[in-house]
Amino acid sequence: MARENNMKILPALHEHFHLSVSRCLSAIALLLVALLLSPLSLYAGQFKVVEVLDGDMVRAIGHGAQFTVRLAGIDAPELCPQDNDLAQPFSAEAKEYLKTLVLNKQVSLKSYGEKRYGILWGEIFLGKKNINLEMLQAGYAETFRGESPKNLDLARYFETERQAQAAKKGAWAQGKKYISPLAWRKRQKARCSFATILYELLHQKGKK
Repeated sequence: MARENNMKILPALHEHFHLSVSRCLSAIALLLVALLLSPLSLYAGQFKVVEVLDGDMVRAIGHGAQFTVRLAGIDAPELCPQDNDLAQPFSAEAKEYLKTLVLNKQVSLKSYGEKRYGILWGEIFLGKKNINLEMLQAGYAETFRGESPKNLDLARYFETERQAQAAKKGAWAQGKKYISPLAWRKRQKARCSFATILYELLHQKGKK
């Protein structure tokens, strides 16, 4: 009789154990999200980069969560996915270079909190290599001129940019024709937005 009771109890205990583990993992993931969104910088361990959106933004997964990370301290040339003619020179090259550095690789993330809409400010490291600085060094980004995280030291970013500019690397090879991503956004934002709306309208029309 006791054996029969034990046989009945074991499946229930087994189910309860798995449910507890699942809840524990969910709680850990939520805690990690909360920590990453906080304004304090911290290393959040290892993540895998699953998508490179452009020259300064990626998507990463790890610890049961997915994040969009904006590389802090840098500004890469602007893409316009719906009209390549409106994309900034070297924007495609910047994206491809970032892909070669991090796509499908395990990286460490140092979070500087939320930028906006759930997007994180972050420094990405591949081993000891700072990927943010690597983009500057290759000339595929400039130091971000907008509002950056307060506890991010930009001195080394400006110095790395200066060296890349002096060597005319990447986008700096344009010389006097070079336009900063910030200026490009102001100039092309309306045109790129119109191209995006037109693309969506044509795409919807094609489905009918």
